[in-house]
Amino acid sequence: MVHQLKILPQDYKLIKEGSKTFELRKYDRNFNVEDILVLREYGDITGYTEREIIKQISYVFKGGERGLDKEFCILGFKNTLCVELKNTGGNETTLINQLRKVEEENDEFETAIIKNDINNAIEEFWDKVQSSLGALEKIGIKADIVIEDYQKHLDKIRNRL
Repeated sequence: MVHQLKILPQDYKLIKEGSKTFELRKYDRNFNVEDILVLREYGDITGYTEREIIKQISYVFKGGERGLDKEFCILGFKNTLCVELKNTGGNETTLINQLRKVEEENDEFETAIIKNDINNAIEEFWDKVQSSLGALEKIGIKADIVIEDYQKHLDKIRNRL
């Protein structure tokens, strides 16, 4: 299950840096291990920003025990890379131009792999992901929808094994 949650800018920064690996939340929904959290940065003055972080729940400590009020829970994050997704296609870019950008990034990725250029290969991989998100946005698919379907992708891969 995917949960979209507001997160304050100071917490966003700490989670992105990797120094905050948990979240204290009101237990107002059924959080479970392996659920996906889409943490959307929200400022009191600015409202929602365009920044989101995707994390997977690795542990749920439900309140009512060891001093934590029963209305709250602590969600542990899986020890994985923090994924920050943004749509970067821009309104001025056409779909055809964005698809060309995807192709260009894919070519750069393949070149880096062939040359065994590890650092550049990783950078080009993420450029490829980002440009692909931009292309999806051009046809109305936002990054958070891609993440919502991630579990289906994982299930498909597991079924192949």
